[in-house]
Amino acid sequence: MYIMLQGRPKGDIVLMPCFNPECDNTVKMTIEQKGAMLINFALKYDISCLPCCSQDCAEAVVKLLGGPKYKDIAKKAQDARQKMRDAR
Repeated sequence: MYIMLQGRPKGDIVLMPCFNPECDNTVKMTIEQKGAMLINFALKYDISCLPCCSQDCAEAVVKLLGGPKYKDIAKKAQDARQKMRDAR
């Protein structure tokens, strides 16, 4: 499943904002990666995956969301991303 934005090819690069509300950085990814992250992860792993530009931002988001109970979710997302990389 892929997201098509305004008819652009799935290999086009898009900029996603870092999910940390205190950060103004962006994360570059293809439309195909964006679709995998936003849609496929939710359908396949029953988790939402949102981009962070660095490990520090990811940890800040975990703290904002409630701390330790979200670390398990973050670990699941990290494992799922690694599985996708390994499958390529």
